Amino acid sequence: MPSPDTTRGSVRRALLIGINAYATKPLDGCIADAELMAEVLQERFGFKHDDITLLRDRGASREAVLAALDALVASTQADDAAFIFYAGHGSYATTDDHTEAAGIDSTLNVCEKPREDIYDHELRARLEALAMRTPHTVVILDCCHSGTMTRDGSAPPRGERWNEPVRNTTRPAMDRGPHTDGSATRSTTGDPKDSYVFIAACLDQEIAKESAIPGDDATHHGALTYALVQELRRAAPGETWRDVFERVSRTIRTIHEDQHPQIEGAQERMLFGLTEFAPAPYVTVTARHRTRVTLGAGALQGLRVGAAYTVYPDGSKGDGSDTPLGRLEVTLVKGTTAMARILTEDTEGDIDTGCRARTAERGTVAEALALENRNRASGLRGAVTLEVLRAGPDERFTPAGDDAAVGMPVFDSTERIAFRITNTTDVPVYVNLFDFDPRGSVGALTKGSANLLIGNSNVEIGVADLRKLRVVWDGDDAITSYKLFASVKPVDLTYLTQLEQQAVTTRGGQITDDDWTTVTTQVMLRRKAVLSADEGVNIAGASITTRGMTAAVRSATGGPDATRRLAPSGALAEALADMQMQTQQSFVITDAQATTDGTRSTDGEPTLQVQVVDPGDGYAQVAMTTDESGMIQWHFPPELDDEPVTRGDAMPTIRTRTFTFDTRRVDGTGERGVLSAIAQKLINVYVFPVGKAIVGHVAAKYGEKLELERTPYRVRTFLPGDYATKQATTITGDAWSTLAAGRALLMIHGTNSSTHTAFGELPPAFVDAMHAQYEGRVFAFDHPTLTHDPRQNIETLLDLVPDGITLDVDIICHSRGGLVSRVLAEKQESLQFGTRTLRVGTVIFVGAPNAGTRLADEACIGEYLDTVTNLLNVVPTNGATDALGFVLTGVKLVATGLWSGLKGLHSMQPGGEFGKWLNTGERAKETRYFALASNYTPTQPSLVQLVKDRLMDKVFKGAGNDLVVPTDGVFAANGSGYFPIEGEVVFNAVDGVPHTGFFQYARTTTQMETWLKS
Repeated sequence: MPSPDTTRGSVRRALLIGINAYATKPLDGCIADAELMAEVLQERFGFKHDDITLLRDRGASREAVLAALDALVASTQADDAAFIFYAGHGSYATTDDHTEAAGIDSTLNVCEKPREDIYDHELRARLEALAMRTPHTVVILDCCHSGTMTRDGSAPPRGERWNEPVRNTTRPAMDRGPHTDGSATRSTTGDPKDSYVFIAACLDQEIAKESAIPGDDATHHGALTYALVQELRRAAPGETWRDVFERVSRTIRTIHEDQHPQIEGAQERMLFGLTEFAPAPYVTVTARHRTRVTLGAGALQGLRVGAAYTVYPDGSKGDGSDTPLGRLEVTLVKGTTAMARILTEDTEGDIDTGCRARTAERGTVAEALALENRNRASGLRGAVTLEVLRAGPDERFTPAGDDAAVGMPVFDSTERIAFRITNTTDVPVYVNLFDFDPRGSVGALTKGSANLLIGNSNVEIGVADLRKLRVVWDGDDAITSYKLFASVKPVDLTYLTQLEQQAVTTRGGQITDDDWTTVTTQVMLRRKAVLSADEGVNIAGASITTRGMTAAVRSATGGPDATRRLAPSGALAEALADMQMQTQQSFVITDAQATTDGTRSTDGEPTLQVQVVDPGDGYAQVAMTTDESGMIQWHFPPELDDEPVTRGDAMPTIRTRTFTFDTRRVDGTGERGVLSAIAQKLINVYVFPVGKAIVGHVAAKYGEKLELERTPYRVRTFLPGDYATKQATTITGDAWSTLAAGRALLMIHGTNSSTHTAFGELPPAFVDAMHAQYEGRVFAFDHPTLTHDPRQNIETLLDLVPDGITLDVDIICHSRGGLVSRVLAEKQESLQFGTRTLRVGTVIFVGAPNAGTRLADEACIGEYLDTVTNLLNVVPTNGATDALGFVLTGVKLVATGLWSGLKGLHSMQPGGEFGKWLNTGERAKETRYFALASNYTPTQPSLVQLVKDRLMDKVFKGAGNDLVVPTDGVFAANGSGYFPIEGEVVFNAVDGVPHTGFFQYARTTTQMETWLKS
């Protein structure tokens, strides 16, 4: 049955080797295996008798086998088919070489006396030479110790088709044939010559069984050969080697539980054809137990509890042509297996061993790279290690040390790289090494799934002449990650190469029969591009142009240590991830110099322009820069660039937008200069989802929904055990009556905040003292601060208070929370209280913008968001990630053009409508006001630069401030009859109290206790 897609004129050649005649350990079925394979090749797959070389017993000497292999290579032309089959003893040779696990080479023992072996390196050399000539080679080894015959890694075998090892102190010179000069190279993202199909009878430590065939006790065959021939005879047109192999493997394991056949290479290629399929990824059903099944994949393959799978028949390709049999849901995930329950089944019993389960959920490269065994009881955690090796001038490999400026090894393109994997346990483990390259692709650096590394040994990948690995990279500076997967069971990880785009150093757990672990190490690949004035450079997916300046630019991913220190980390990195703000581009500008050639921007100043691709409908963009001082600045997206003019029905073009970045900064004298004063400037462009088009009413609702998701309205407890966390109890039912039983203390937070982030820095002793003073009646009000103004905040608070409740409260409020408190204290006549009563006694304003702040003006909104981001980044407060999340909510809203909907920010505008309404009227109640304010002078480099460059002239114009609120504006006269406040305390520069830091200082709490007791 010739394959229908075989190239016309191509020749199919086979080399079949069968050896029974061993001196002390003769075999019985190997010649029968070779002859049976010759029969099926001719009968079913169009091989001609004259193109099949059959070597038997002494005719299969080492010299004869190597010569036949070389002849096969020499005669093979483009698109010919080459088939190699061996049945006989497998063995190994001990060496002092670490290119194989524990210094072991796999061998084909073709003769026992005199001893003759063909080494794995010798066979591999011929296979790589064949792969250079044709994309279609098949190798089948039915012998012991065959699992790693064509790759690194092995362990001593035992059994019928195995002979005693060769004991060598050093590995002898290898006969690699006339087809290779030993200089073959490969990139670290995978081997381009891995195009052959390799099938082995068993794992390298297992027995390859042979036995009589059913009904004929006189005829013996190898278990692999006999099962494989039966499946080849009944194979349907279009089936792949993997389809056939899976059935063969199940047949063998049913009869011989301790023999596990292996397959690797181009296993999705059609039988003896040149077409290679790319079937949808699937998980095999390995067993059924009533209404539940076992799946042959687990945590190592990214399975998770709750995932849904559709089940198809054995051999299905997932191309839409197969009828599903039913659906499964994963209920339990182990290391390399999982359990699932059957949700639906068209016909009872259809879902059984061999069926293929597929899910619509595609894993991502990022998820695979982050995969780790979080079970602290794992005995493999930290017990299997991965080292990166570098070749020296003498081609000897040593550990690649970290570059002092980079903090990790740095490799140039074409440089040789290698790896040492060490197993420090007493248990053999299977190891698989992958390269996660900077472009998002994944390549295997080990082959197959049976790379067994015995206990207390190591193996070196890429050291041997025929396993040369070279870094191949022509992109911008970037990090490539090498990830090692280690498990006590063999596992198929080929799914990693189909994905969409530090190890624990202690041991102490127990190694279980399904234990696994991962180790990840990283290497930086460096390239730098030079920006000349008015000449653009494409790098990191963006087009960068300078005017009036020159500079160098490179991808920031994996940059030097100084650059990596500028990258978002800690709470800011967590907040960016939490807010679904993903990096679109990241690069760094260095070595900037002003030019004198007259190439300037329209305003005469040097500029840096970055053109990026618009992410399209449903997404928005924003840019963030960080300079060497650590100062962060947000840059909001300009309008889309003009769409190119097209004629007729041209395809729609990719739209772009161009960010323009300020290349100037204020120096120590107050003068502005070009970026040359800055060592480097990091630029990140982020994208984030926004759903449907946001215009008009939809836009307002989008902004409101976005904020309410993070800060919903609620009245919450403020207890010694929960005040610094968001896991507090909502005040409901009888709790209101308790609060109404006497004077209570109410905490009200400010902008871009919540209770636990605003007041979480209060010392426990102060909270205890307040609970003692107010007999436990201390509570807090969480509310949105951007899209709702203070009046709406109070109206919603009143809705939350039950009818008939009378509250007598003192208030501690921070920042904009002061305006909320004043609405409740001063504007009760404008509110609907119903049957409720709220009396306000003492209010302590902490950094409250009672006279507004210019940072709330539309022209200064960027400065406001920059200021709060920098403050929280360098002066972290409790719940810093949450606090920055609130700030990033504001960034998103401004970036999507929703400034008009930010009524909560508008309320802080000096002279704005809300301020005019609030700051009028006579004093009507006996509420007492006290205030804490600060005149802050920063010492942190980023805040110093921010003040010089952004706030000193544009916003505060020399007036004292805490970086957000003018000092005098907290307590001075503002038009309201309640001001000026007589009871105020002002922190001076020496105190070092910024807007977000009041509650970290003992003087604050001491003063508040004094006022509240009075």
